Amino acid sequence: MIRNVQSKGERCDGFVISGHHTGSFGGRRAGGKVSISDIEELSCKKELMPWFAGVRALWLQGCRTIGAGNVTTCAPPTTQLQSADEEYDRLAAHDLNADGFNISIPDMNADYTAVTSSKNPYGGRWVRAFPHANVYGWTGTAPGDKAQSQLSIPHHIANYIEMKTGEWPEQSFIANDEKAVINLNLDTTNVKKYSSALEAVLCNTDGKACKAWNAHGNHKASSKYGFSNPDLNSFEALVKSKNKELLKAKEIECGLRELNTDEERLKMLEKACRKAKREQRIFILFDFVFKS
Repeated sequence: MIRNVQSKGERCDGFVISGHHTGSFGGRRAGGKVSISDIEELSCKKELMPWFAGVRALWLQGCRTIGAGNVTTCAPPTTQLQSADEEYDRLAAHDLNADGFNISIPDMNADYTAVTSSKNPYGGRWVRAFPHANVYGWTGTAPGDKAQSQLSIPHHIANYIEMKTGEWPEQSFIANDEKAVINLNLDTTNVKKYSSALEAVLCNTDGKACKAWNAHGNHKASSKYGFSNPDLNSFEALVKSKNKELLKAKEIECGLRELNTDEERLKMLEKACRKAKREQRIFILFDFVFKS
């Protein structure tokens, strides 16, 4: 899909990846699975870098799409990170096979290890792959069909409007229909209000977009624009955060992918680690080499 869009000279200001997520995205509406490793590989290809640089807003809709927070297991009633086997049992209860998401325990182990990594944080990998984009995702169980998950992005935009103007959009903003999202019969005033807010989020013009995303999971009692689900987070675009270590790690990772021999890679890796000012870059590069 990315190659096809790039070949046509088209770009995406906003990009949404959604589905069941265990470290890979998939489901009955997908023709396969896609993982962060797939995205990282594509983001390092020179011919695709302009497309990735053009994305200003990345929504990752699914469970633990930007890493796992504290996960509560059913028994005993203590808060801890689940093992991959426990996560597999939890997801199996939702009958993922019937929903078109077939995954084995070994694959689940590999995926979930990546999601829970503290040395190479999962959310940071998405930030590096889309360096110009604000990244929005979930750290726990995301809203599903019954919670009307399709309203997540409209709720996000509504919270942005409230933060910018001090007023919530009118209730007619959301369609009163399970199969629809936006009310297509909005008056001109509300159409302009919503479209200008959406444009601002897509263009990544200010820091309120990240705050609005976080707010839509902790919505005010007086507002219908959100979920009672605090298991979410957002990250400002890497180029705006000016994290030199992460930017350099991305540069080196892409450089390593371009080299043809292990000897060349080892020389580049040794040089990069010698100059690293923080352990974080070393962990990121080690993680990449281990996967290779």
